[in-house]
Amino acid sequence: MQFCVGADANETIEVTLRTALVRLGFSLPAFTLDALLPHLITPLLFLGPLYALYLDFSSPLSTTGSFKEVLLSWQGARNYVVAPITEEIVFRACVLAVYNLSGASRAKMIMLAPLSFGVAHAHHAWDTFNRYGRTPAAAKRALLMTLFQLSYTTLFGSFASYLFLRTGSIWPPITAHIFCNVMGIPQLGYEVSKFPQQKRSYVTGILGFVMKIVPWTKTPDSLYWQPRGPAVAY
Repeated sequence: MQFCVGADANETIEVTLRTALVRLGFSLPAFTLDALLPHLITPLLFLGPLYALYLDFSSPLSTTGSFKEVLLSWQGARNYVVAPITEEIVFRACVLAVYNLSGASRAKMIMLAPLSFGVAHAHHAWDTFNRYGRTPAAAKRALLMTLFQLSYTTLFGSFASYLFLRTGSIWPPITAHIFCNVMGIPQLGYEVSKFPQQKRSYVTGILGFVMKIVPWTKTPDSLYWQPRGPAVAY
């Protein structure tokens, strides 16, 4: 028995690879203003914390050294480069592509798929339990911290899922993930107490985010946001 791989087989492999890359959102981004806007929606939401950094002239990384020193460390590369990229590829591109192929609705993909992303961070409970002495108090602290982390990672996962489905690209979720890792959890109480005049920046950022998240993420050719199901020309 002989097997021949001809032009038709090569063409099939090429089309299959191109289709997979499109479904995973790996198409190269266009260098236009419309393509840039989805990357700016997260900084808009963080307008208050960004303004606090400007007023305080400090950084979320100030406790561990300069941004350059931290970024060039193994821990910095993991937290701000490797983790955001790999987690978005797995939990957004791969998971949502499978959900879409199964016929799941966009609402389910945005609300339910991120639960796997949140649960994936639950192992930190064991680290916390060990760090604080493996006592009942340590167990309580680990539980509370894990529930909090599960909540905000799932919430971010829903936002990142929306970005991926809305734009059909993995790049906006990756840049949003990197940005959020750098900024950390906003210290609203501390920042407002220290700079009362910046309350308007928080309100402006939140209102701007609500008003602009739909128009700034509008991508007519998104595979996952078609009005009558996914249809892509190859």
